[in-house]
This record gives sequence, C-alpha cells and structure tokens, in this order.
Amino acid sequence: GKRDFVRYICYLAETSMAEMRKNSLRNMKAVTYQTMIIDFDGLSMRQMSYKPCKYCAMCDVCVMRTPM
Repeated sequence: GKRDFVRYICYLAETSMAEMRKNSLRNMKAVTYQTMIIDFDGLSMRQMSYKPCKYCAMCDVCVMRTPM
C-alpha cells in the first residue's frame, strides 16, 4: 500500500545519497547532482492524470531535489 511505497521512496533516497557520498570520497570531488531516467513508453495522459500516478511522480521529484 501507500506506507510500503513511502518506505521504498525513503529507501531510494537514502541509498542514492549514500552512493553520492561514497563517490565523492572515492573521487575526492563533490558529487552534487543525480540524473533520473524514466521510460515513458506507452504512458498516456489519462494515466498521468490518475491521482496515484501524480503522487508517485511528486515523490520522485521530491527525492531528486533533496539536498545531500
């Protein structure tokens, strides 16, 4: 359900920040941005206007904007 989804988003945020930190230390250079690639093949505007889909998209954007 929604709780599992929120936990998964938090997990993704934490692991990606840890990976960025690890890369910064390994390269001795600050890693300050990430790139997220999403496959929208077959996704319709009807699906994009579906409330759970909009919620997922907003969660992804919030994770990507979270400072390290």
